[in-house]
Amino acid sequence: MEIIYTKHAVERIKLRKINKKDVENAIAKPSKIIDKNDIKICQKPLGNKILRVVYRLQDNTYIVITAYLTTKRKYMSGD
Repeated sequence: MEIIYTKHAVERIKLRKINKKDVENAIAKPSKIIDKNDIKICQKPLGNKILRVVYRLQDNTYIVITAYLTTKRKYMSGD
């Protein structure tokens, strides 16, 4: 599994103090995946928050667009 980070993703992950290993773990073992055309959003609980990773899959390569933490539990329930 190859993962490439866009410049935007690198900047946001650093700004939001998100560990790249957590991003990679969310992609490898997500709790939920939302498919929006060619964009996917995977999520995984991380402590008392939810890590959401927005990415595109191209030729078996994950291209991470952004990642962020949220406390909104609605994302896990699908509401």
